Amino acid sequence: RQAQQHAIRMRYTLSMNVHTLQNDSWQLKVIPQVGASIVGLAINYQNAWQPIMRPTPDTVIQQGNPSNYSSFTLAPFSNRLKDARFVFDGQAFQLRATSADGSTQHGDVRSRPWQVLEQAEQLLCCCIDTRDVADINFPFPFTVTVTYTLEDDVFITNLCLENVGDSAMPAGFGVHPYFERYLADSEEVQLSFEAETVFLTDENLIPTGETQVPPDELNFSRPRAAGKQYLNHGFQGWEGRASLHWPGTGRSVVFDCDSIFDHLVVFTHADGSLAVEPVTNAANGFNLFAQGHPLSGVQVLQPGAKMQGSVRLRLDAF
Repeated sequence: RQAQQHAIRMRYTLSMNVHTLQNDSWQLKVIPQVGASIVGLAINYQNAWQPIMRPTPDTVIQQGNPSNYSSFTLAPFSNRLKDARFVFDGQAFQLRATSADGSTQHGDVRSRPWQVLEQAEQLLCCCIDTRDVADINFPFPFTVTVTYTLEDDVFITNLCLENVGDSAMPAGFGVHPYFERYLADSEEVQLSFEAETVFLTDENLIPTGETQVPPDELNFSRPRAAGKQYLNHGFQGWEGRASLHWPGTGRSVVFDCDSIFDHLVVFTHADGSLAVEPVTNAANGFNLFAQGHPLSGVQVLQPGAKMQGSVRLRLDAF
């Protein structure tokens, strides 16, 4: 019995192996077995690896909860679906609730094991096929492929979602990185981006359907720190451009995202990290789409169709 338990522990440990990509600028660590999630992203700072995403301790990695990792993939939708339910093409679909408010969040691939398709020193490609997942919490079959690439001072995440069913499906995706607010002895990180609108929400952070031009307290067109302000807001029309600058370090990270990532979520986590999330759809997007909302961001994929896009993070030093 002890030998059997040891074998089980060994299989689990091996399945949680960290895949590391590295060049002169970046060090990236990924766990394919848990959503191909990121458990560490560091930059070369003063000849040492300085985390810029919140680090994931080994004990947390072994717990297997990607919500506590550095970053994870959102698919086939991002953010909440009210009451874990949505309507598409005139038909209602009920999913399993995954949050205390009765909603379901962020799709259903971030905790699943992914297969490694290709690995090199500066590239990792992983895939999940939901036809192989018996209890997938979504009524349409799909695949997702994520490719992480390091190219000099740029870290690229490419996502590709394909409808592998025989009927049309609604779809969306995104990434959910948590960034460190402080590097070494820096002042608090300054965030900057421009957005056309911000969604108004109810007490459960579900959009009401109304939007507004970002008011002063949600206006990041000039670099500023979040400070003690609580943020959990969805912005639209940000043009895929944003920056994080750590004063006193001479280091910034600049976002350059494909146009499909028309939405951005900014979230101040209780652990002190700052989530800056490029996504393709609004919260409750499938239902907003069903209501004819023009800013839902939802893609409709016909059988065999794909959606894809890249998030590029460029390391600036000055």
